[in-house]
Amino acid sequence: MKPPPNDNSFAGTPLPQLLLRLSLPAAGTAAATAAAAFAEALFAARLGATAAGAIGVTAAPAAFLQAAGYAVALGGGTLTARHLGEQNEAAAERAAALTFWLDILVGIALAAAGFAFARPLCALCGGAGSLLPPAAGYARFLALSAPFLAGNYALCGLLRARGLAFAPFAATAAGAGVSSLLCWLLLGRFALPVAAAGAASLAGQAVTFLALLPPALRRLRFAFSPRRAWQGAGQTPRPLAQGLSSFARQGAASLSAGVLAVRALPFGQAALAGLTLAGRAAGLLYAPFLGLGQGYQPLAAYCFGAGRPRRARRAFWLAVAAGTGGMAALCALCFFT
Repeated sequence: MKPPPNDNSFAGTPLPQLLLRLSLPAAGTAAATAAAAFAEALFAARLGATAAGAIGVTAAPAAFLQAAGYAVALGGGTLTARHLGEQNEAAAERAAALTFWLDILVGIALAAAGFAFARPLCALCGGAGSLLPPAAGYARFLALSAPFLAGNYALCGLLRARGLAFAPFAATAAGAGVSSLLCWLLLGRFALPVAAAGAASLAGQAVTFLALLPPALRRLRFAFSPRRAWQGAGQTPRPLAQGLSSFARQGAASLSAGVLAVRALPFGQAALAGLTLAGRAAGLLYAPFLGLGQGYQPLAAYCFGAGRPRRARRAFWLAVAAGTGGMAALCALCFFT
């Protein structure tokens, strides 16, 4: 079966050039998301320690939403790219449809559970006293954004699986810009409660999803077909298994964020607010290097599917060298300045 024209670059383009073309937009995507999260925390901090602390309390549930949505998208994108490497377009289309609809269903389930149990979840993660009402209000908006978040992860991963890395960056940057602008307007100008930051985040995720639809409808029209998703339902364990490592990593991050919030609260709301800002600032530092891994992932899957594991390994060591060197330089710069 003839492969799609945009997949040939995975096999024929020199590795440094290909990795750069895939990773730079992915790094920009991660950086835009991290910048919006930092701006949200910064504007919340201007309302006081309680508002910033409320965002800190929701860090664990928010990280869990991201972990679940991204794990399905990562596994499905990997499976799709692998089928493309095998030049099995029909299987790739079924895997893409399965990934999209499975991620949407996961997002809807998490939205329902998160909205219904926002208050007890926030209480479990350290929300107490005056922190609990604003944290629960913010968490409810985060829960409502889960289907958009999951859909965005799925579409971004499936577009990257076909070598289309710029469209996810442009869509995510648009959503992050809207979210930051609304945070400035609602929190900075009108001084609304911190739940407005959750509404801004929801709007940003919706804008990202809408911006992803045109390129997805052009390149991934089959992914929106429930019939193809049903045909690929027998593969459901494969994207879940391939996304398990990502879920374990981000799930551990969610757990650690909850423990940190609980342990910080006895030192006061200001301590929790400071940790929230520091965590969001740290996210700005390592976000570009997450993009390096996200650019490598579809390349590795395609090469293994095409029976070229040596090319995947060379790309792996190139990504490791670039990521380690860049992170070491950035850490040294931050430490000594």
